[in-house]
Amino acid sequence: MRYGTLLAGLLLGGLAHADDSVVRENLLGTWQLQSGDTHESWSLESDGASLRVTRKDDGKVSLDVECKPDGSMCKGVDEGKKVQVTMYFNGAALVQIETRNQEVIKRRFELDGHGDLTIDLNPLNEPAKRHSLQLVRLAKVADR
Repeated sequence: MRYGTLLAGLLLGGLAHADDSVVRENLLGTWQLQSGDTHESWSLESDGASLRVTRKDDGKVSLDVECKPDGSMCKGVDEGKKVQVTMYFNGAALVQIETRNQEVIKRRFELDGHGDLTIDLNPLNEPAKRHSLQLVRLAKVADR
């Protein structure tokens, strides 16, 4: 009986992982903040081995990071300053931890129930408050 339970657990775990990979692929694309007051957009692209995250403010690149999403350290640029970044998947969510000098910020990219992107920003060692960004896929912005 134990082997049947183990096999069922492995099969269900494999199905959950397959679902996560489909959701992870849905993170890819270009996203824009829902509020019309700002022109901030985020782009997530993959070449299969690495993941590139880019943020643009009014069309100008303000964040550019490319890493393997396996937890290894890589380098990038945020607001013109060099940063070290680690990216990995926690289930269907992409987690990005950025270190610039002594500042550390954790970003969590995740789709909500409507297919829109939520980015939770959590400064880990500074007094700034945790907040979230709500973004829609750029193609949807044109439709609204």
